[in-house]
Amino acid sequence: MRKTVAMQRAIAIFGPTASGKSALALSFAEAVGGEIVACDAQMVYRGFDVGTNKPSADEQARVPHHMLDVCAANDEMQAARYGDAALAVVAALNARGKVPVIVVGTYLYYRALVHGLGPLPKSDPAVREEIVRMGPDAIAEEVRRLDPESYEEAKGKNLPRLVRALEVFRITGQKASALKKEHAFAEKRLDVAGVALRPDRDALRQRIDARVLAMWNNGWRDEVRSLLAAGVREDARAMQAVGYRDIAEHLRTGERDAAVIAKIQAATRQYARRQLSFMRQEKAAEVFAGFGEEAIRAGIARRR
Repeated sequence: MRKTVAMQRAIAIFGPTASGKSALALSFAEAVGGEIVACDAQMVYRGFDVGTNKPSADEQARVPHHMLDVCAANDEMQAARYGDAALAVVAALNARGKVPVIVVGTYLYYRALVHGLGPLPKSDPAVREEIVRMGPDAIAEEVRRLDPESYEEAKGKNLPRLVRALEVFRITGQKASALKKEHAFAEKRLDVAGVALRPDRDALRQRIDARVLAMWNNGWRDEVRSLLAAGVREDARAMQAVGYRDIAEHLRTGERDAAVIAKIQAATRQYARRQLSFMRQEKAAEVFAGFGEEAIRAGIARRR
């Protein structure tokens, strides 16, 4: 039986990548006496800074941040683990009279935080090792055959998610996708007041492309090179994020700079579309039709 958890309270800032969520979250935290809780599947990993646009040292000094750099690069953070850890942070902030301001980048992580996740089997090293020995192509084909929904969720390419889906099937005899649906995020354990940024799409597209280029020029390629040199595996879950896997491949193959930048820009725009799709489900969030800095100028944080 799952342990009952007292309802906690928080503010959540939603928005597609490059919409200015972090700036708005800082404004909110300062206005309400809060601290920031990052809800991002990539910012949890140490050493993944440039390509995640992780809050700077100055920003972290301005307002305390939580759930950053909590996982080693070769480890695997899972949504259920994140949700429980972040909920403990929220509870601790509530107990101190601080308002948690959640910056939502990864929506599965947000759902895991707000609702919890149904119990999936713990990883079995022997089963996992046997699966990994199959090789990426065979793993992808096996998941496609046994659990098409998990295959589609992984886009047929996210190797850690494919390995996990096949591992769950071999341990339980059930599809990972079916087990997740069975739980259906039913247990609400966090009461959230939200603000959702929804800027003009053409403007967002231009901003995404400009930000990817700026991160490239700010040393993103050097960051990936350093991570690989330090022993981070190219098949590590952290390295599967948009941009990181593309740059790792670029370093291995010598693909032209312009080609890899364009590839990352396109993938980032696609990711932003998925985020916008999720945001439409957040009926309780107040929608602001603009970027974060525009919401700040409009005084949205001061109205809370």
